[in-house]
Amino acid sequence: INTMILLASIFFALNESEESKLTAKQSKGLKHGFWMTNISLAIFLIALIMAGIGKGVFYSGEPYQVIMYNIRPFLMTFTIAGVTLMLGIWAILWLAYRSMGKQIRQQSEIQSQNAIIEDSV
Repeated sequence: INTMILLASIFFALNESEESKLTAKQSKGLKHGFWMTNISLAIFLIALIMAGIGKGVFYSGEPYQVIMYNIRPFLMTFTIAGVTLMLGIWAILWLAYRSMGKQIRQQSEIQSQNAIIEDSV
């Protein structure tokens, strides 16, 4: 939840700046990252819940290794969804980083131009 709030605040700040408006290509990439993140987060959560339920259902005095073997498909799904979630968040962060970098470069150019003007006066 906190990560999503931080990402939303970053993109809100970027959207307020005229210099760092996202291009159509960047917006498309952002949508792909957004959907990848949210779908994998849902699968991640469902797999974790199912593993917990499976652990409770399969418990009948069997050794721990047998129970873990029985819920292995859920844990593998959980792992794959976690990696996909990480990639989705990285895709979103990369777009934010590039947009912020563009904005910072433009502001530094403006500041250097202002400094040159002030020095010449």
